[in-house]
Amino acid sequence: MATAHAPTPPKHEDDFTKKHVLLVDDDPGFRSFACMLLTKNGYRVSQACDGSEALRSVEKFLHDSECFDLLFTDLKMEPMSGMELIREIQARGLHVPVLIATGFLDEVSLEELQQIETYQFLIKPFKAQDLLRCAEQLTDAALAGENKRKA
Repeated sequence: MATAHAPTPPKHEDDFTKKHVLLVDDDPGFRSFACMLLTKNGYRVSQACDGSEALRSVEKFLHDSECFDLLFTDLKMEPMSGMELIREIQARGLHVPVLIATGFLDEVSLEELQQIETYQFLIKPFKAQDLLRCAEQLTDAALAGENKRKA
């Protein structure tokens, strides 16, 4: 049975200002690599081993009036796929940018992708700098959108 990876609690007040990534992948080695890379580059990372666990984290975030700035998910997972997770998150009224990591482009249809407001793809294997570039672009775009809505 997979173990839950709760959000890393902020150690300092300025940790609350870090961009928060929900990382969802069924490969523990990949999760460890991505978590280390994102954390070293200033992100706060919560991990889940599949879509069902990620959805439980989302429910907890909502209960605690917290959210995340980026969903970074694999597509092919059991018992809930990455696309099912995205649909469930959107059904709860959350519209966060999505970074999709996949080994196969044919795992998802263009019709399904059109349901996601802001997303990018990374094809596995990818370079560390590609992950960081996509994460920065997506979170910056989301922040810019929030600032426009507030103005």
